[in-house]
Parts: sequence; C-alpha cells; structure tokens
Amino acid sequence: MLLKSMKWRILAPLLIATIVIISGFSIFIYSSTYRNISAQGEAVVESIRLGIEGAILSREVSEQIMEDEMVAESVLISWILEKGATHSDLKTLAERGGIDEIWSTDAEGNTTLTSVAETVDFNFGADPNGQAYEYMKLITGEEEIVTQSAQIRDVDGLFYKFVGVQSWDPASPKIIQVGRNGQML
Repeated sequence: MLLKSMKWRILAPLLIATIVIISGFSIFIYSSTYRNISAQGEAVVESIRLGIEGAILSREVSEQIMEDEMVAESVLISWILEKGATHSDLKTLAERGGIDEIWSTDAEGNTTLTSVAETVDFNFGADPNGQAYEYMKLITGEEEIVTQSAQIRDVDGLFYKFVGVQSWDPASPKIIQVGRNGQML
C-alpha cells in the first residue's frame, strides 16, 4: 500500500539514489584517506631511512677526516720526539692540539713516553689478542701507518680512536700513537 501511493513512488527512487550517492562518496573518501595515510607513512619511513643513511655516512666521513688529521699529527710528533721531547712537551702539545693521548714506545713495544702520565708501564706486544698488538707492525716494518676504527678499548672500556706511525728515524724503530676520544665523532 505504501508503494502504491504517489508520494512513495516519487520518494523511493530519490531515497535509493541518495543512498547510492552517499555510499559512493563514502567509499571514495575512505579509499582516498587510506591512500594518503599509506603515502604519508611511506614518506615518513623513507625520510627516517635517509636520515639514518646520512648519519652513517656523516660519521664515516668525519672519522676519515679525523683519521687523516691524526696520522699527520703522529708524523709530526714522531719528528718532535726525535728532537728530544719530554712528557711535559707532549702534554702541552696534546692540550694545544686537541689530542687526548700521545704514546711512544721503544723497539720492543714498551711505552717510553706519553702525554698521559710521567711513566706508564705498558707493552704494545704483551697481548697478541689485544687491540694494541696490531701496532707492533710499525716496529717490524710491516706497516708504516696503522689505524683503527673508533672502538671501546680493552684496557679501560673507554671509546677511542687510535692511529700510529713508525719512528721518524728508521734506525730506531718505535710506535708513535695518537688517540682521540671517539665521542667526538
């Protein structure tokens, strides 16, 4: 009886058309919102990825620049040591040059002079598995320069970067090592 009246014959198609149009708009808005949220999420993830890659590359470049500078400092310090430097000289040089530690050894790898203390009883070759052992190659002549990535060092757990060079005088083999706190990277 309702559908037989003129009012419902006019309203029923309008109601159905309105419901279809609203449903269509709802589906369109939902799918557009879903795509936008997905795209924004992917953009955030991509920007985070690029940021992390940039940070990693920046650290690598910073470490390479620091390493080149430290090698140059080691060579200069090697020459200064040949001229007769003292603990006080090394300490002053380290302070003025922004160097955290300077180490020098004799031909057996025993520490002879540092900027850290007047005397230090340490042998670079004492532990074949230790970080310092690699620098013994400077005494044997296997290497002219030895560099290590910034890492936690064995003896005290501090994060440091070290580089070392041979003695200025090849007739008097030594390890000349410069260390910097790795937190600088």
